[in-house]
Amino acid sequence: MEETLGNLGVEVERSMFLTGWTRDNTWTETTEMMSVKEAAAPYLPELVGGHGRDSIGNTILCAKRGFDGMIQIAPFTCIPEIVARTILPRVSRDYDIPVLTFFLDEQTGKAGMSTRLEAFTDLMRRKKRLQKRHFTLTG
Repeated sequence: MEETLGNLGVEVERSMFLTGWTRDNTWTETTEMMSVKEAAAPYLPELVGGHGRDSIGNTILCAKRGFDGMIQIAPFTCIPEIVARTILPRVSRDYDIPVLTFFLDEQTGKAGMSTRLEAFTDLMRRKKRLQKRHFTLTG
C-alpha cells in the first residue's frame, strides 16, 4: 500500500507501529499516547481494545497537523477498528479530513485496493486545489 501511494506521489506517515503500541500499553503511558487519548476522548472516551481509540485520536491529531487525508487499515473482523470506523465519518466532517478505510483479509485484491487509493488520492488533490482557489478568491 505504501509503495502504491508513493507511486501516486503521496508522502506516507505511519501513526501506529506494534512496538509503539506495546510500549504505550504495557508500561507507562507516554506523552504521545496521552495526546492521542485526549484527542479521541470526545468521540470515544473509553478503551475499546486494539487500536480503536488510537485510530480516532491519530486522525484528529493528523488533521490538526494539516494532513490531506487519513487511511485506516485493519484486519477483517477487528471489533475495535469496526467501532472506530463508525465514528470516523463524524471526525472526518468535524475536522475536514478525508478518511479511507481498508479491512484486509486473504481475499483482498491489489487491483481493487489500487483503484480505491487512486480515487482517494484524486479526492485529496481536488480538495487541495479548491482550498487554494478559495483562498485566492477571498484572500
